[in-house]
Amino acid sequence: MAPLADTVELLISEIVTNAVRASAEHARQSQDPRQAIRVPTVRLWLTSNGHRVLIQVWDPDDRVPAPETAGLAAESGRGLLLVDTLSSQWGCIAPDNQDGKIVWAMCVADAQDPY
Repeated sequence: MAPLADTVELLISEIVTNAVRASAEHARQSQDPRQAIRVPTVRLWLTSNGHRVLIQVWDPDDRVPAPETAGLAAESGRGLLLVDTLSSQWGCIAPDNQDGKIVWAMCVADAQDPY
């Protein structure tokens, strides 16, 4: 699992960053000016069987993430490209009976076995 550590760390960073941004925007849009500022909320789950690592991150925004085309000088917009490149699989699901979405990515120790 040690060879996956750097990749998993980078994937978590990218997915959680996107979730925090989506959650903050969601909180701003649903903010009642008479109430206190709402804190953005995300949830992170890591699961491993010693061969694979599953990263799951929930945020309250229902919008499905889509890769962007970032210009050469852009400071953001490449996160999902990294997720797509570094994970063996990734996707997004809408949980039943709950708002928001879960973005997930799978890292596999042996790239020949993506499942």
